[in-house]
Amino acid sequence: HPVFKKEQELADKLARYETLRIEFAQEAKNAKKGESGEVKEKVFELHTDGVKTYKQLNEEFKATITPILNTDITNKETGIIARISSNESKKMISKKAIDKTLTNGFSKEEHFKVAENIKYLFVESKLREKHPDEKGRKEVANILRFEKEVELDGNKAIAKITAFEKYEGNNKIYSLELESLEKPISSSQSANKADMADFTKHTSEAPHNPSGEFIKSDTPNSTTNKTHIQDDMQNETSQIIELAKKDLLKNGNYNLDELMDKVG
Repeated sequence: HPVFKKEQELADKLARYETLRIEFAQEAKNAKKGESGEVKEKVFELHTDGVKTYKQLNEEFKATITPILNTDITNKETGIIARISSNESKKMISKKAIDKTLTNGFSKEEHFKVAENIKYLFVESKLREKHPDEKGRKEVANILRFEKEVELDGNKAIAKITAFEKYEGNNKIYSLELESLEKPISSSQSANKADMADFTKHTSEAPHNPSGEFIKSDTPNSTTNKTHIQDDMQNETSQIIELAKKDLLKNGNYNLDELMDKVG
């Protein structure tokens, strides 16, 4: 069945891993810097000042963010110049944004501390992904997602920053928001997570599966066999991703056919 043609399936998946390829390229760049004796990127350290009320945190944030509203902030890696508007600054400390941070295992104080330092974090952040606006907003051309590793009171975290690419006449402009504060994950975990999401999406779109029966079958043996096939394909894809990563770090490129032969 066409759905089970492993070569095409795996080739399609790897071709769509733009975010991972960006990450691999950055790791290769960092590795070369290490070999040449250059100083590695320093982690951005932030410290909170104990437990505070929301009123105190809001006042401190306003005092810090107001002077930089609607001023140019340049990202070192891409040269992109972005700005933070008053509305975007309010979104960064909204209940929805803070609740997301709390769910990810951080405190409200840590959320505000990162939001206060959005300017400096964006300057040093790395571009991880660029894609069209999934919400289809007319004023937004593309979404750019940046990341910056930080240390919050000695604990590692990842500040995720979103830049909205918009047009004013013929001019391209970028506006910033703090997307989220998250715990760091390993490259292998990231690859597996991306693979699972892509696999689920791909199987749900299969031509023979308009009702989703590929995932849920009335025949127990059929379900078991399909689960084994899914597991095998996911394992092989994960292995190929790891091999591709090693080749990228070592040679700056990889050969998909050779990698599939090794795994197969």
